[in-house]
Amino acid sequence: MGNALDASGKPIFSSTPPQTVVDLQAGVDYTKKYAFRRAGTASARSGLAPGEIWDGLEFYETDTELTFEYDGSGWNRRSPALLAIETANTQTLTSGAYADVVFTGQTPATIGVGLSIVPATGIVTCSLAGLYRIFGAVTFALGGSASTHALAVSINGSTTYSRQASSNASAVAETVDVEAFLQLNANDTVKLRAIQNSGANKVIGAANGYSTQLMVQRLA
Repeated sequence: MGNALDASGKPIFSSTPPQTVVDLQAGVDYTKKYAFRRAGTASARSGLAPGEIWDGLEFYETDTELTFEYDGSGWNRRSPALLAIETANTQTLTSGAYADVVFTGQTPATIGVGLSIVPATGIVTCSLAGLYRIFGAVTFALGGSASTHALAVSINGSTTYSRQASSNASAVAETVDVEAFLQLNANDTVKLRAIQNSGANKVIGAANGYSTQLMVQRLA
């Protein structure tokens, strides 16, 4: 009563001439509803009208657990996510062929949403597009013939990035790690692949002193 509301529901109070009767509750309701932080589903955020969005508005999506901030021209996601897993199990690699690094029987530690793994295959699914940091480490067993030890990040089962190799002339136990920063699409998959060329089978894993590790982190 006594004042109008604009398209977003904001009370309009006139000072010319001064209003003597206004709906103060409308002002309270508007402040509570909009302020600088809102919460709702992803579809609710995408359905906001122009009058309901302004520079600095923060929106928490209750169904994705992601937080976005509006910068005046678009939404920027602020919520990171992380998946980490390691295993004390050993794994035998044949010579001269890449093998998928697996984490059978292990449970990952996770923060946020959008990352999942099948431990028996070592395949991580990234359900959201974004910039990702990927880190992995394996230890190759000592003994046998001298060989090259290598570890790589594989995307979608075919493309291999950031292969990290070491020529092991003395055939001692050796840890090789790899790190990659990649822009991934929604539902891309990530896994580690290891190779050695000693001419015989060789073991990787914690029997050599260190666990096998994988971490996938969405940065933005």
